[in-house]
Amino acid sequence: MGHDLLSQVVWGAGTTFEVAVGAALGAVLLGFRVGVFSGYYSRFGAVLGDVTDIVLTFPLIPMVVLIASLFIATDLFVVSVLIALLWAPVARAVRTQATVVSKMPFIKAAKTSGYSDLETVVP
Repeated sequence: MGHDLLSQVVWGAGTTFEVAVGAALGAVLLGFRVGVFSGYYSRFGAVLGDVTDIVLTFPLIPMVVLIASLFIATDLFVVSVLIALLWAPVARAVRTQATVVSKMPFIKAAKTSGYSDLETVVP
Protein backbone atom coordinates (compact mmCIF):
# COMPACT_ATOMS: atom_id res chain seq x y z
CA MET A 1 0.00 0.00 0.00
CA GLY A 2 3.04 2.25 0.01
CA HIS A 3 3.11 3.02 3.75
CA ASP A 4 6.42 3.51 5.48
CA LEU A 5 7.07 0.81 8.08
CA LEU A 6 9.03 3.13 10.40
CA SER A 7 6.23 5.66 10.56
CA GLN A 8 3.77 2.92 11.49
CA VAL A 9 6.05 1.69 14.28
CA VAL A 10 6.53 5.22 15.61
CA TRP A 11 2.79 5.90 15.44
CA GLY A 12 1.99 2.66 17.30
CA ALA A 13 4.70 3.23 19.90
CA GLY A 14 2.85 6.24 21.28
CA THR A 15 -0.23 4.21 22.10
CA THR A 16 1.86 1.39 23.53
CA PHE A 17 3.72 3.85 25.73
CA GLU A 18 0.49 5.42 27.00
CA VAL A 19 -0.99 2.02 27.87
CA ALA A 20 2.21 0.82 29.55
CA VAL A 21 2.68 3.97 31.66
CA GLY A 22 -1.00 4.07 32.60
CA ALA A 23 -1.02 0.42 33.64
CA ALA A 24 2.22 0.74 35.60
CA LEU A 25 1.13 3.86 37.47
CA GLY A 26 -2.30 2.43 38.21
CA ALA A 27 -0.91 -0.88 39.43
CA VAL A 28 1.62 0.84 41.69
CA LEU A 29 -0.97 3.22 43.14
CA LEU A 30 -3.52 0.48 43.79
CA GLY A 31 -0.94 -1.97 45.09
CA PHE A 32 0.60 0.64 47.37
CA ARG A 33 -2.75 1.60 48.89
CA VAL A 34 -3.84 -2.00 49.41
CA GLY A 35 -0.45 -2.93 50.84
CA VAL A 36 -0.30 -0.04 53.30
CA PHE A 37 -3.89 -0.59 54.41
CA SER A 38 -3.44 -4.31 54.93
CA GLY A 39 -0.09 -3.87 56.65
CA TYR A 40 -1.17 -1.10 59.00
CA TYR A 41 -4.56 -2.51 59.96
CA SER A 42 -3.76 -6.06 60.97
CA ARG A 43 -7.41 -7.11 61.28
CA PHE A 44 -7.95 -6.47 57.55
CA GLY A 45 -4.53 -7.79 56.62
CA ALA A 46 -5.59 -11.42 56.48
CA VAL A 47 -8.54 -10.76 54.17
CA LEU A 48 -6.60 -8.47 51.86
CA GLY A 49 -3.65 -10.87 51.95
CA ASP A 50 -5.91 -13.68 50.79
CA VAL A 51 -7.32 -11.52 47.98
CA THR A 52 -3.77 -10.62 46.96
CA ASP A 53 -2.76 -14.30 46.94
CA ILE A 54 -5.77 -15.19 44.79
CA VAL A 55 -4.92 -12.48 42.26
CA LEU A 56 -1.30 -13.68 42.21
CA THR A 57 -2.42 -17.17 41.17
CA PHE A 58 -3.95 -15.92 37.91
CA PRO A 59 -1.68 -16.60 34.95
CA LEU A 60 -1.10 -13.19 33.39
CA ILE A 61 -0.72 -13.91 29.67
CA PRO A 62 -3.63 -16.38 29.31
CA MET A 63 -5.90 -14.06 31.30
CA VAL A 64 -5.06 -11.07 29.08
CA VAL A 65 -5.59 -13.14 25.92
CA LEU A 66 -8.92 -14.49 27.23
CA ILE A 67 -10.22 -11.06 28.23
CA ALA A 68 -9.02 -9.49 24.97
CA SER A 69 -10.84 -12.16 22.96
CA LEU A 70 -14.10 -11.70 24.88
CA PHE A 71 -14.34 -7.90 24.95
CA ILE A 72 -13.64 -4.97 22.67
CA ALA A 73 -10.14 -3.81 23.58
CA THR A 74 -10.05 -0.04 23.96
CA ASP A 75 -6.99 1.59 25.48
CA LEU A 76 -8.78 2.33 28.75
CA PHE A 77 -10.07 -1.22 28.97
CA VAL A 78 -6.61 -2.69 28.40
CA VAL A 79 -5.15 -0.40 31.08
CA SER A 80 -7.91 -1.42 33.50
CA VAL A 81 -7.33 -5.13 32.89
CA LEU A 82 -3.59 -4.76 33.34
CA ILE A 83 -4.07 -2.82 36.57
CA ALA A 84 -6.44 -5.51 37.85
CA LEU A 85 -3.83 -8.20 37.17
CA LEU A 86 -0.60 -6.39 38.14
CA TRP A 87 -1.31 -4.71 41.50
CA ALA A 88 -0.83 -7.81 43.65
CA PRO A 89 3.00 -8.11 43.69
CA VAL A 90 3.28 -4.45 44.67
CA ALA A 91 0.71 -4.92 47.43
CA ARG A 92 2.55 -7.93 48.84
CA ALA A 93 5.89 -6.11 48.97
CA VAL A 94 4.38 -2.96 50.49
CA ARG A 95 2.35 -4.97 53.01
CA THR A 96 5.53 -6.59 54.31
CA GLN A 97 7.21 -3.24 54.86
CA ALA A 98 4.08 -1.60 56.28
CA THR A 99 3.73 -4.38 58.84
CA VAL A 100 7.32 -3.82 60.00
CA VAL A 101 6.99 -0.02 60.10
CA SER A 102 3.66 -0.09 61.94
CA LYS A 103 5.37 -1.78 64.90
CA MET A 104 8.14 0.83 65.18
CA PRO A 105 8.33 3.20 68.15
CA PHE A 106 7.71 6.40 66.22
CA ILE A 107 4.31 5.12 65.07
CA LYS A 108 3.37 4.34 68.66
CA ALA A 109 4.62 7.79 69.69
CA ALA A 110 2.48 9.41 66.99
CA LYS A 111 -0.61 7.54 68.21
CA THR A 112 0.17 8.55 71.79
CA SER A 113 0.57 12.19 70.69
CA GLY A 114 -2.96 12.18 69.35
CA TYR A 115 -2.41 11.70 65.64
CA SER A 116 -5.20 9.81 63.92
CA ASP A 117 -4.58 6.67 61.91
CA LEU A 118 -5.07 8.59 58.67
CA GLU A 119 -2.49 11.19 59.68
CA THR A 120 -0.08 8.44 60.65
CA VAL A 121 -0.47 6.38 57.48
CA VAL A 122 -0.67 9.15 54.88
CA PRO A 123 2.37 11.46 54.87
